[in-house]
Amino acid sequence: RSFVERVCEAGIVGMGGAGYPAHLKLRDAIAHGVATVIVNAVECEPGVAVDRALLQGHAEDVLRGMQALTQALGGAQAVLALDAPLQLDAAIKTQVVRGPYPAGWEPLLVRRLLGLEVPRGGYPVSVGVVVFNVATVFAMGRAWHNAEPLTRRVVAIGDEPRWTRIGHPVAELPPVPGEKPGQKMLGGPVTGWPAAPDDAVSRTTRAVTLRTGAAATPCIRCGWCANACPVGLLPQELLRAATAERWAETERLAVDDCIECGACDMACPSRLPLLAHFRFAKAARSAAARREQEAARAKEHVEQRRIRVSRRAAEATTRRAERLRNPRDWGAAASSRPAQRKEATEGEGH
Repeated sequence: RSFVERVCEAGIVGMGGAGYPAHLKLRDAIAHGVATVIVNAVECEPGVAVDRALLQGHAEDVLRGMQALTQALGGAQAVLALDAPLQLDAAIKTQVVRGPYPAGWEPLLVRRLLGLEVPRGGYPVSVGVVVFNVATVFAMGRAWHNAEPLTRRVVAIGDEPRWTRIGHPVAELPPVPGEKPGQKMLGGPVTGWPAAPDDAVSRTTRAVTLRTGAAATPCIRCGWCANACPVGLLPQELLRAATAERWAETERLAVDDCIECGACDMACPSRLPLLAHFRFAKAARSAAARREQEAARAKEHVEQRRIRVSRRAAEATTRRAERLRNPRDWGAAASSRPAQRKEATEGEGH
């Protein structure tokens, strides 16, 4: 089987958090003829060190995955992006990325490493680059060389990275130091959200941390959130629109461009849960868009039925008019019926 087929069969997705099917990203990269592969080992947020732990324990498997990946892409060049120096095999080309959080965001990573600008709303493949998380590349190598499906991943439980089975209930994970009932968060301290009692570790779960529980106060319009946003959004305006459920306004303010990094939450002196509001707004706007599409389809079906009924009525009117223009000799037809019945009866007797 081909490399892309093996990746598909292993169930590998983007393990940096997006969860996009890796085989589809590979096919897109092959179709665009990418020349550079960036293996992203820049940690997703402060306090989470799962990528570093994976590299320290399984650098050889990561290297094998990088080699298989570059061969599948026709000999593309690969570089491993790190947020801090790390002693690795000399065969792995590494580059340290300096800069403020979120340094691991794909367009920002491409700009800092290669000096290329990814178009707004576009993807790195449009500039000849493809980015994969280091855990994704590790899983690709295991799938290609060992026919191993994706069944486990490294998860930071508190400050300790652990190999954890995908599907393991979060409630049954080892306790985080200092944990109290109902405190677990799925994700890091910045982008995490409260874990439900029936939540389980997924392919994109990078960390399980504790909720801080800090109380929020009203917005003071300081603008720090806007200064911190790496995408250039206006979080305070988005917050007002989202809390008022003005979804059209959130669309105008480009809520879908939010990369959910949580930088606005960290910058907010009022400790407002901005990211939670933006996630809700994106989900609600998507649901509203789906309802509008369903309503449009229903309206189209009703219109098509109206057209069919009108056409059939017009055809019936045309047939009726045709019969009126060409009347039949009902008298002759009526007189022939007894003879026809008599002939049929005689035939039955024979």
